[in-house]
Amino acid sequence: MYDKLNDLYNDEIISALLKNDVIIYGKFVRNILIENMSLNDFFSSGTINTVTCYAKSIYKPIITRDLNEYSIGVLDNEPFNNNFISDLTIYTIKYNKTFFFINIIYSKLSSYRNLDTYILKLGIHLDIDCLYIDRKTIGVLTEIYSNFPIPINTIINNIKNKTFKIISKLNKPLYDYIYSLKKDMWINSDNKVTFYNDFTHTEKLSIVNDTCCICYEQFDVFVHKLPCRHYFHITCLEEYILTNLNNEILKCPYCTRSYSLNNLI
Repeated sequence: MYDKLNDLYNDEIISALLKNDVIIYGKFVRNILIENMSLNDFFSSGTINTVTCYAKSIYKPIITRDLNEYSIGVLDNEPFNNNFISDLTIYTIKYNKTFFFINIIYSKLSSYRNLDTYILKLGIHLDIDCLYIDRKTIGVLTEIYSNFPIPINTIINNIKNKTFKIISKLNKPLYDYIYSLKKDMWINSDNKVTFYNDFTHTEKLSIVNDTCCICYEQFDVFVHKLPCRHYFHITCLEEYILTNLNNEILKCPYCTRSYSLNNLI
């Protein structure tokens, strides 16, 4: 990991950020340092990738100047999360024959510690995206903002095991992000739903002639079981969750047993 960190420090674009006290965090740090993706692979993966950062607004002119030789466009002074203490600036960077974005949230606060909800305004919703790098080291953002920090070794182990923990309130964009991770075989550590492949042989036989408690259609192999032992089509349960994303507590559609929303994702 530290060899990868050294590679980042030696990259001219990344060093242009770090030398100006920019904090780089999120998926980029996870992909490069823990998942061993090369910088070239990250920037040339066929999709538009983003390096997410934050910095103090007093450094903005210097950062913009230092990125100028790599940038082909700047979307400036976008209000971030409807607040007046942060602006979002998006730099479009040309890298070899591809392009990527550097998104920098510029804080107008003299100290990040003055705002206990700032981590949410950074758009961090999963523990696996809490890693950051600065000009000196690698760390965990929640160690800065939370009274109950997540140990860095826990996050690194979660990434290696393709496991994540939800640390903010769910919404549709976050649900879509989680769904994309699950398609790539990631697992929510708080999930209490049992998948068909994990059913016992007896359970599989018992639902052959049963119907889903939501749509009342016969079951196939795309079935989930809740801890209360009620069974639902995967798509039916997903639709039920999507229509209730604003509720932190959901009830089983059949017996009304209560579950945390995070337990069903």
